[in-house]
Amino acid sequence: MRVSDILSDDRIVLQTEGRSLEDVLTTLATEGSMAGGGDRDQRLVAELVSGVGEVFRVGEETVLVAAQTELVDELCGALAVAAEPIEIAVQGAAPAACRVILLLLTPRRVATLRDQIIPAITRALRDRKLEDQLTGATRPEQAFALTNLMSVELQEHLLVEDALISLNYRVYPDTPLPEIIDLMVRREVRAVPVVGENYEVLGIITAGDAIKHLLPRFRLGEVEGTVADAAEEPTARDVMSRTIMCVSEDQSLLEAANILVNRDLEQIPVVREGELVGFVNREVVLRLLSHPESSMPD
Repeated sequence: MRVSDILSDDRIVLQTEGRSLEDVLTTLATEGSMAGGGDRDQRLVAELVSGVGEVFRVGEETVLVAAQTELVDELCGALAVAAEPIEIAVQGAAPAACRVILLLLTPRRVATLRDQIIPAITRALRDRKLEDQLTGATRPEQAFALTNLMSVELQEHLLVEDALISLNYRVYPDTPLPEIIDLMVRREVRAVPVVGENYEVLGIITAGDAIKHLLPRFRLGEVEGTVADAAEEPTARDVMSRTIMCVSEDQSLLEAANILVNRDLEQIPVVREGELVGFVNREVVLRLLSHPESSMPD
């Protein structure tokens, strides 16, 4: 997919009289029917005006506004050139006087655009001559003729979030091992996280960990119903692996895949601000890397 693939004549607005970024975004969303028209476009306008997008400076006179919205099904874009410079607040920088506004909408997180798409567009717009041609354009076909920009490849990077399997089960340090084994067997759970009072990750118990603690009993001839008192049963605290590798939702899925392979893991816990939110496992990573268009895991 290239920049030219996400634009159309009605999504290129040239020499607009908008006096603010909000004015320009409103024009792009409505004239280009970016959300499908009607009420959906109005909902999109409300989202954009409320500041849902992130603003990046990608050229001397160009900003890129990237926004996540459920109102689009795939990456789409629009381009505006203002008749006069507009003062625009930019992500991580001082406000800039800009005339070119490129709007990118994605159903996924904006983080998927940061690694490849935004840097690629920034590299193209280092050519000041290209910006001058954009600001001087009066017809959409003149913008489409700027191949250095229109041919930029657009590829949203897969994130850990895209492969996240939401957390359904957790145990606490004092949970007896028999309860944990029963949960793992009945629910066909490969691993159970052990969490603290604030759901912070303390450790993890895998099927292998549980088997290690069962084997001595079988060697001693213990069978179900003849084990010692529950007070003597090991707990999650006794069994869990305390040294675990975690990843965050915003990390590249390729990074997570490398961890799975290099550490010979079946799955990795995913944390958000220290709280466990789910897992990424080999099967889902394989499916998404081989077929990026696959749907999110259930």
